[in-house]
Amino acid sequence: MKLTPKQNKFVKAYIENGGNGTQAALTAGYSETSAGAIADENMKKPGIKLALDKHKELIANKHDITVASLIEKYREVYELSLEEKQFSASNTALNGIAKITGLDKQVIEHQGKIEHTMIEVEFIAENQIKDISE
Repeated sequence: MKLTPKQNKFVKAYIENGGNGTQAALTAGYSETSAGAIADENMKKPGIKLALDKHKELIANKHDITVASLIEKYREVYELSLEEKQFSASNTALNGIAKITGLDKQVIEHQGKIEHTMIEVEFIAENQIKDISE
């Protein structure tokens, strides 16, 4: 799927800025008022997704980066930070592992039946309110 010149600029800018879609849209030449919406649309387009995936794959292959290697690095940081009593760093390492493995997402499962309650509302005219208060 061939990308337009603006879409190519968007992909290049998205990669260069670390994944900020709105900023990438602005860099590619879209207006400030539409940049957010354009970025959202672009990220759903198969051609753009494919281009970004190919780029990520190239970088991973070039630098020999795998999920396993990243987890191992985080594990090393975690263990060293515990030894040095750097608990903030150990927490950051754990969060990195959780993010890589997809365990940083909170999942809420709803169970049971949702029951609806109907409330009948009757409007009272002003003159009826006066009658009640007298």
